[in-house]
Amino acid sequence: LIAEKTALKEKNDELEALKEKNDELEALVAGLERRLASTSSASTSSNGL
Repeated sequence: LIAEKTALKEKNDELEALKEKNDELEALVAGLERRLASTSSASTSSNGL
């Protein structure tokens, strides 16, 4: 039972690390999307963004 608990905790830690990585990637993608939006809107017209 102790070993199972330890294994579950390790899995949980892995999931937490993956969640953090996912958040970092989402922030990166959001930043890229903003950059793309600002460059494409600047070439057509400035709409206040």
